[in-house]
Amino acid sequence: MVNKDSLFKILSKLANDNKNSVNLDSRLIEDLGFDSLLMVNLIMEIENEFDIILSDSDYNFENFRTPLDILNLIENHE
Repeated sequence: MVNKDSLFKILSKLANDNKNSVNLDSRLIEDLGFDSLLMVNLIMEIENEFDIILSDSDYNFENFRTPLDILNLIENHE
C-alpha cells in the first residue's frame, strides 16, 4: 500500500502549498495550480520517491487529475 502522506508532501512542495490543503480529491490543475512543467516534476518525484519507472503511456496527464488517480497509478506499478 502506498503511503499517501509521502505523495501529499510531494504535491504540497511542488504546489507551494504551505497550508497542507492537499487531499485525495484535490484537483491538480484547478486547486493546486499545476501546469505542464510541474506535472513533469511530479512524475520525476513520484519515480524517485516510490522507486518505480512510469511508462510513456503513464505520462498522459489526463490520467493525473487528483492525488487519488496518482495513488492508483503507483499501486498498479508495485
